[in-house]
Amino acid sequence: MGISGLRVCRYILPVAALFMTVTFTAGMALAELRAVEFEAGIAQAKKEGKLVLVDFYTTWCRDCKKMDKDTLSDPELAKALSSKFVFVKVDGTKQSELAAKYEVVAYPTIVALDAGGVRLSQRIGYMSKDELRAFMDYVSSGAYKSRSFNDYMKSKKK
Repeated sequence: MGISGLRVCRYILPVAALFMTVTFTAGMALAELRAVEFEAGIAQAKKEGKLVLVDFYTTWCRDCKKMDKDTLSDPELAKALSSKFVFVKVDGTKQSELAAKYEVVAYPTIVALDAGGVRLSQRIGYMSKDELRAFMDYVSSGAYKSRSFNDYMKSKKK
């Protein structure tokens, strides 16, 4: 390699290294929410000492699709959810017995469970990122034991 080749390497290598570092760091910052099957989610929650958050949905539900797109796709929410919950998605039409067990009557329905599969609380209908984050806090803090979600939200606004 001649002198001109060394000059090119001198500039290209640092730029390439910087590009790879920025790309790698950006990729790490974006958490993707990955759902697991119900039984696997319960087993994982037991193993990791986490709660379970189940998204009951259907393929024909408009609000389910909107929630997937606008709420569940948010990287910050995914990171917060993954820190305390195992995320499970259940198609209520394909797993109607499971939907019936948790008394799902409309879609979407988000059900919070303990690691044993016992229902702690649930919310019916579309939830924004802020509403879902508040629901996760409500459940993970144990507030569901002593007050309704609506009362919890009123106390947060004070």
